[in-house]
Amino acid sequence: MTEQSGLQYRVYRSFKNNIQSVADMESKGIAVNTYTADLDSVQLTNLIDGMPYYFNVIVKDKAGNKTAYTMQQVVTVAIPTYSVIYRGNGHTSGKVPVDEYYYYADEQAEILGNSGGLVRTGYAFADWNTAADGTGTSYAEGDLATIGQEDLVLYAQWTKNPTYKVLYDGNGETGGTGPVDNEEYEPGAVATVLSNAGGFVKGGYAFDGWNTEPYGDGTPYAAGGFARDERRRRDAVRAVGDRYGRRAGTGSRSRSGGRAKANIAPAIDGRMERCL
Repeated sequence: MTEQSGLQYRVYRSFKNNIQSVADMESKGIAVNTYTADLDSVQLTNLIDGMPYYFNVIVKDKAGNKTAYTMQQVVTVAIPTYSVIYRGNGHTSGKVPVDEYYYYADEQAEILGNSGGLVRTGYAFADWNTAADGTGTSYAEGDLATIGQEDLVLYAQWTKNPTYKVLYDGNGETGGTGPVDNEEYEPGAVATVLSNAGGFVKGGYAFDGWNTEPYGDGTPYAAGGFARDERRRRDAVRAVGDRYGRRAGTGSRSRSGGRAKANIAPAIDGRMERCL
């Protein structure tokens, strides 16, 4: 009797139940390896999913005697794979990135960036999250995500851009109400300056326009003009102010020495304020 260490093994497969004996295997089966000592397993590739296969093994001793194992039937089952799917989550233009790989459970996927140029009006792209409302797990470009037993769906997360309003201040008015601009402007946007539609008045003075400073030392604006925040700052920025002109003949002098329309404390100390 040959000791275990002297035995060699060769595995055969077939699509039919026809490899029970040594002769059947050698004539009808497909050998998947050469005779190998101490063989405990063989890895096979390129098998068809859901296909029944029949396997058997020939054992050969040192003298060349061969014996057949008992034939076994196996039905192959595909190992499931999963994808990483990206969603724009409210985007107005651009395309979501596409991960073309398929992953097995417990594998790691490298998170893609906003390579498709996703854009959402009024917002800036932040990162990705497993929940559309941002309450899940967040991922940034280059992070590694462990794949579970389902597709990993990631939603773009958006941060609202800071916005500002144009406020009109009476600047010492004695009556009337100021215009109201309900628009919210992003830094760099252009706002149309409103007229004194609410009828700001100040005893002894005539309305003379708007200015960014109370005493008229800033940028003047007339109704219908355009105001732009060129500084693109996030903090509050002065925008428009109201100027009153002194009635002619009073003898008052302007800050520059003129007689009429003295630029005293402007009626509207307007400013852009950040909207939360």
